[in-house]
Amino acid sequence: MKIIKVLNYSLFLFLFISCSITQPTTSNKIEVAEIKKEIPKIKSFSNNFNVKLLSVNGDKNNQTIEIEFLIFHKLVHQKICFNFGKNDAKMYDFEGNEYLAKSASIGAINKTYSYVCNKAPSNVPVKATIIFKQILPDKNKISFATIKVGYKANDGGSYQYGLLELNNIKIDWK
Repeated sequence: MKIIKVLNYSLFLFLFISCSITQPTTSNKIEVAEIKKEIPKIKSFSNNFNVKLLSVNGDKNNQTIEIEFLIFHKLVHQKICFNFGKNDAKMYDFEGNEYLAKSASIGAINKTYSYVCNKAPSNVPVKATIIFKQILPDKNKISFATIKVGYKANDGGSYQYGLLELNNIKIDWK
């Protein structure tokens, strides 16, 4: 009698657990993919530099988008350059349209042609921005943006280059 009760209880647990576990469905997989798609991503131009996205603001009147970063490192003082010429900085929306940069700044240095460079002291966060042009305010998100960044020791040496990349970034239009 005890064996039958134990077997019945075991069978009950087995059936209960089997019915409680659901297999992933196509809709669940799509929801997970959509959630992953919603998460903004930023990739630094080098493992030695931390880059934090501060804001992405759209200017409806000027039809521009300003992306603001904070760059931090623990190396000796560095010279950092944002290259934003025709092939160095690009932004794409989810419809596949490509946009070019208008200007960029690192710290207090602001340039409207091809590149901007400035000193980034050790252990001091430096604000940097890049502005993309000719963007209509009906764009709510950036699919992908890339900026070529050069860096080297401030007192000399050769430049190294990397790409600062952003994915799935929401635009705050004003």
